[in-house]
Amino acid sequence: MFRKDLMQMLSRKPMSINEIARLLEVGTREIQEDVKHLIKSLRHSNYRMVVTPAQCRKCGFVFAQDKLRKPGKCPSCHGTWIEEPMLHIEQNRIRERPRASPSAGHWAAIFDWDGVIIDSMRQHQRGWSQLAQAEGYTMPAGAFERGFGMKNDQIISQILGWTKDPVEVERLSRRKEVFYRSVLEVEGIEPLPGVRAWLGSLQRAGIPCAVASSTEAENIRVVLRLLTLEHCFQAIVSADDVSTGKPDPQVFLLAATKLGFSPERCIVFEDATVGIEAAHAAGMRVIALSTTSPATSLQAAERVISTFDELEIGELAAWFG
Repeated sequence: MFRKDLMQMLSRKPMSINEIARLLEVGTREIQEDVKHLIKSLRHSNYRMVVTPAQCRKCGFVFAQDKLRKPGKCPSCHGTWIEEPMLHIEQNRIRERPRASPSAGHWAAIFDWDGVIIDSMRQHQRGWSQLAQAEGYTMPAGAFERGFGMKNDQIISQILGWTKDPVEVERLSRRKEVFYRSVLEVEGIEPLPGVRAWLGSLQRAGIPCAVASSTEAENIRVVLRLLTLEHCFQAIVSADDVSTGKPDPQVFLLAATKLGFSPERCIVFEDATVGIEAAHAAGMRVIALSTTSPATSLQAAERVISTFDELEIGELAAWFG
């Protein structure tokens, strides 16, 4: 009954079930039923329903398997109320891409960033060293290696132990990334071996790709510009988008949501044990690259490789039947 109105409303801006119900002056249950029918009707069209799942305002817990859940108590931190899920309809450009085979595009690829697309360990280490020098801190032995792949706030407060004051942690985190980006702009950077070819293969096969990283969004944008790889990714999830870093699965779940795929239809490409743990917690398969860690420490992944040259699209598509 309200499907046409819903299509028009959700094409203009993201809205919640309750907001739609208030505007149309009907019950939320009726809207929920129409939304479900609308989602089904869009499956064979050039549009898709994008659902930002319900999320706790305090701890960031994401209700990945219950997207239309009403606000209520958070099962993770308890005693807080969750944000309502938001619905939005957008053009499904991924459908317009040619596919290598009928089954090829039934899965999505989610990439960690550092150690997977690029090896920026040296540049990050220089950024941390410059920050420590500028702020009068010292870098404990092995601290950089222990914190690689984690969010800056975790590194500063837990690994380095410089401060636990949230305001100071945020300031130091932002300044470190300024140092890091200045190193990139001066020295440049190259993708890891096989990255360009693998991303090209995924594009030709119609496999949607996302970045899911603990680094800042601006860092990712700078590198994509330097490498001219902006066109290869349909979604980017960064430290700016999540409240909890890996091994929490939040970053990967949000990436899957942005691509419009269920977690079990996603393959994560990772180089760190905390990333493998996070991907498995999200219900995703993992291919680990032994770029920053020895292969022996990555055996929890479904497969371990040294470069993307070892992979074939058909082999991974077979994982999904």
